[in-house]
Amino acid sequence: MEATKYDKKLLLEEKKPKSWCKSVSAFANTLGGSLIFGISNEGEIVGLENPDGDAEKIIEIIKTRLNPIPEFRLRFHNEAGKILVILDVFKGDETPYYYSEDGVLEAYVRMGNESVKATAIELKRLVLRGKNTSYDSQNSTYIVDDYAFSKLRERYKKWTGSSFDDKDLISFGLANEQGFLTYAGALIADESPIRCSRLFCTRWNGLNKSGGIIDALDDVEYEGSVISLIDNGEAFIKRNTKMMWRKTANSREEMPDGSIIQDRDPLTVPSTRRNPVLADEFNRLGYMERKGSGSGKILSGYEFQINYNDKKRPSFRSDRYQFTVIMPNLNYDVPHDELDIRIIDFIRKDSKISTDKMAALLGISSKTVKRHIKKMNNVHYVGRGFSGHWEIIE
Repeated sequence: MEATKYDKKLLLEEKKPKSWCKSVSAFANTLGGSLIFGISNEGEIVGLENPDGDAEKIIEIIKTRLNPIPEFRLRFHNEAGKILVILDVFKGDETPYYYSEDGVLEAYVRMGNESVKATAIELKRLVLRGKNTSYDSQNSTYIVDDYAFSKLRERYKKWTGSSFDDKDLISFGLANEQGFLTYAGALIADESPIRCSRLFCTRWNGLNKSGGIIDALDDVEYEGSVISLIDNGEAFIKRNTKMMWRKTANSREEMPDGSIIQDRDPLTVPSTRRNPVLADEFNRLGYMERKGSGSGKILSGYEFQINYNDKKRPSFRSDRYQFTVIMPNLNYDVPHDELDIRIIDFIRKDSKISTDKMAALLGISSKTVKRHIKKMNNVHYVGRGFSGHWEIIE
């Protein structure tokens, strides 16, 4: 299997150089990586018949097909008499690195275990990186006097105790001396003119996107100043978070609802300060730390809770366009008293058991059983009458 940092190639495809040169472009444009020639996709080491000759051809093809030529290193590896050629491609500073064929230039980036063609947005980022600059530091065409910064002033005063002066817009990198906003300033302005300044928040019913009769319990889209997006996002989480508790022998245990954030280990998700001006501003406003530690704090906060298990582990996903955080509800599918536990147990043993029978076994009324089941958002009765059955959403 190919991974983010390396690709396996059974042999050198001299007549189809794009099949592997696009990985060279992608590695140079992203975080670097290695191409291993002489090994199958299944991991079987077969070696190369002419490793020295293949190495010379690799160098020549890179020189003629890649523009500019990325920094790379060729090395040989002997595995039980079978020779592999390993091409190490280093992260480049002169991005974008293009693959050239028939007069057409194409740049690639690494996405998971694939080398994919860079989009227009990604190309722009690569160009900016090659110029040692970033999107948020670029000057926009928006005039400073056309926009207000009341949210920025309010937050700055609250966090630092000092007033935000108009001159600070320039010193903080939010505007230039000619009276134009940088893109960082345009994103922070009260009524941000940047169309992609949006936040989508959804609370799903259950542990995934198909949790039952109602898929989404709350869904909202915010737009405007990134300060408003942060505040509204925090308010959304608080609105959808409930503090529950249960009795113990001599105390009360609090059970916070975890409504957060996976299909990848957070330690493997690339963390890059693509917009350093905004990062510095958020640090000044108390929204974030300069060094990324948020993922670890979220995980440790979850693991400390009494209802935590591996199925409810916060998850993080990074794709070509956004960073997604999924926060499982810690109280989902958790019985809150002895009666709930026994009802769940009855249903697990007999999915067609009636509420009357459960009531008789528990020594309570059928109405009480129904009331408890109604509060369980993970228990549903499918069908009607005797032909129906109970389902528990795990």
